[in-house]
Amino acid sequence: MAGIAEQIFRAGLRGPFTTKALSAVNQWAGRTAVLSGISTATVSTTAVRSDAIVRVAWTSDVASNVAQVVKVQSLTQGAYFGFTVTPAPVGTDFTILWELVRTT
Repeated sequence: MAGIAEQIFRAGLRGPFTTKALSAVNQWAGRTAVLSGISTATVSTTAVRSDAIVRVAWTSDVASNVAQVVKVQSLTQGAYFGFTVTPAPVGTDFTILWELVRTT
């Protein structure tokens, strides 16, 4: 199958793993911008479940010697989950990258 980025190869994948982060009511991966001075962000998606693993990473172009901590603070199955950022980011380019993984 030409054009597919990942290929099943024995017990794993061969090639890069890719995903589309589309804005939809049932999205399972995405990017969420956090405004300067704000320490919370909420993602609305019906794909979240109470047993989901939420993988997070963040990116910012503002140089800082302070470590930012991003964690999932709240989760409501089938509706939304929320992040907190400690300390609140400075600059307008702080973005949280997230992905939901089902465990069942």
